[in-house]
Amino acid sequence: MTDFDIDTSAANYADELALLGVTGAMSYAPKGTQMPETIAPLNPPFVDFGWLSDGGITESQNEERNDWTPFQSTNPIRGQVTKQDFQFKTVVWSISGLANAMYYGVPESDMRFDQETGVTTFEQGKELPPDFKFGLVVDIVDGGKARRHCMPNVSVVERGDIVYSKDDLVGYEMTFRASYDPVAGYAVRRMFKEGWKPGHAGTTLADENKDASLGDWSNTLDESEVRKQSKTVTLPKGATGGTFTVSINGKASAAINHDATGTAMKLVLNKVDGGESAKVTGRAGGPYTITGVEGEITADGTNLTGSDTQDISIN
Repeated sequence: MTDFDIDTSAANYADELALLGVTGAMSYAPKGTQMPETIAPLNPPFVDFGWLSDGGITESQNEERNDWTPFQSTNPIRGQVTKQDFQFKTVVWSISGLANAMYYGVPESDMRFDQETGVTTFEQGKELPPDFKFGLVVDIVDGGKARRHCMPNVSVVERGDIVYSKDDLVGYEMTFRASYDPVAGYAVRRMFKEGWKPGHAGTTLADENKDASLGDWSNTLDESEVRKQSKTVTLPKGATGGTFTVSINGKASAAINHDATGTAMKLVLNKVDGGESAKVTGRAGGPYTITGVEGEITADGTNLTGSDTQDISIN
């Protein structure tokens, strides 16, 4: 055993710092569009890609570097990053015109739409396509937390195979690379609304789901609520004629036909003391469900005919 232990009450162990990519979006804009300055809904010319596959969005940041180790040492004395690469990858399930333009590398100006047939046509292979550039915004959202990556100079650098089958949706797998944009002055602008502050440990957020409860179920119904619980009235099997009565706290109703509907019984019970708020449902001849009545409910089937017994059950 050791006297040393991990203090999980430290600020950076806050549950609120755990992030899930619950949902997100990728949005396109033509090259030269000004990137957003904050995390807020985007306006045209930004266009949301639409549905992405359940694999979500994959981000990668790759670096190449040179290290110089002198003859007299086993460790480098100098290092330098020589290349930095920012990439985002996803599978687009919304097969829109935008998705086709990006996947096939064909601009809208090279597509032809036939208004009469509704067919869009374009050709490929005559010449190599240019490296199309555009703006891209990637949003990741987890409840009240969000992060946004803004890239003013992006191109598609890899495209996955398209699989046409009855087992899965058609998806366009694409990898996007962000390059330095001299006008904007960056390759990626990153914004985080996740509760942490530069130079500080912990979080400013309160976990809205922490200690989530289904509530206190120890309370009992008061007496009046118990008395108002529903009762089911069932006439004896085979009753084909006659009438019956229903009593509330010993006060009998007017005669009710053996084939009365729930609505007809309700109108009768509403005239009995204590039954003013009664509600009754049920088909002609019952069973009937009575609610909204305080007190004891009984029934008398003495005047029913056609059945072996005149007993009416109440449960």
